[in-house]
Amino acid sequence: MARKPPSLKILAPVLPAIDRLKLFIGQAVRDGERYEQMHFNGIELPGNANRLTLDSSVLERVVARAAKWRDLCLLDVRFISCDLANVDWLGVKLRGVEIIESRLTGANLSDARLADVRLAGCKADAAWFARSVFERCRFERCDLRGATFESADLRGVVFADCDLRQARLTGARLQGTDLRGCNIQGIEASPGDLRGIIIEPMQAMEIVGVMGVDIRNRD
Repeated sequence: MARKPPSLKILAPVLPAIDRLKLFIGQAVRDGERYEQMHFNGIELPGNANRLTLDSSVLERVVARAAKWRDLCLLDVRFISCDLANVDWLGVKLRGVEIIESRLTGANLSDARLADVRLAGCKADAAWFARSVFERCRFERCDLRGATFESADLRGVVFADCDLRQARLTGARLQGTDLRGCNIQGIEASPGDLRGIIIEPMQAMEIVGVMGVDIRNRD
């Protein structure tokens, strides 16, 4: 019988029907612009932008590799099958955001604030979430190998069936963080950091290893 995934009530993006969204046909996003009720579909968004807001919009099969967007605000936005590898979204604010089956390898979301955010089926290996604050957030079936969550506030976050091998959690706040079903081999954290996490019995040996405990059979 399949294990029931951990539950967490997250507010989904509030979006109009897809056929009521306006199709984005520009070549690039512009500084200081607010894009509302837009459908970005199958296009590339290169370059840099400052003071950018996306509101009640869908980005589908969008390529934005290594885009440097500062003062970025995402409100009620859904990403579907997008390539966001190596984006630099330092300090981004996300509220009511879903990122589905997308690539965030090496993405920088450090110093971010995330509320009601869900990532599902994403490849986010080596991504950066250092010092970010998460509120009602969930990762499902995500590749987070080598991701950095140092000094992040992850209290109450659910990681469901994620690959967290070699993830860095040093200094993170982890009370109530649910890691059940995840591969946590080689995670980096101090014993004090792990106080209050939720794990399955079979994961306990990995946690013991993080604590530096030497377990041996008696002769």
